[in-house]
Amino acid sequence: MQHLIKDITSFIKSKPPHFFQFKVIRGEFTGFFKGDHIELDYKKDLVQSVVHECLHALNPKLSETKIIKLEKQVFREITNLQVACILLELSKKIKYNEIHQSFYKRS
Repeated sequence: MQHLIKDITSFIKSKPPHFFQFKVIRGEFTGFFKGDHIELDYKKDLVQSVVHECLHALNPKLSETKIIKLEKQVFREITNLQVACILLELSKKIKYNEIHQSFYKRS
């Protein structure tokens, strides 16, 4: 399972900033993998959402049930430091994306 946690962190690092988008998502969903980007609701559990959606992106053929099972396995083994690394990489992408969106809105 540790390799999967490293894969998620590497996946986040490898994607351009606009791949991760903050949205307010209505209903019980906390995120969506849409093929060319991941939408995350910042008002809900961000760590669980990004792990879940990255698992979809890394394993697009797996069913929702299998992704949830894999997510639970990840969270049984993930360390605080690994969560911090995931959040750090994600926050870099989101910050860059939000700064550039603000810049383009002003132009």
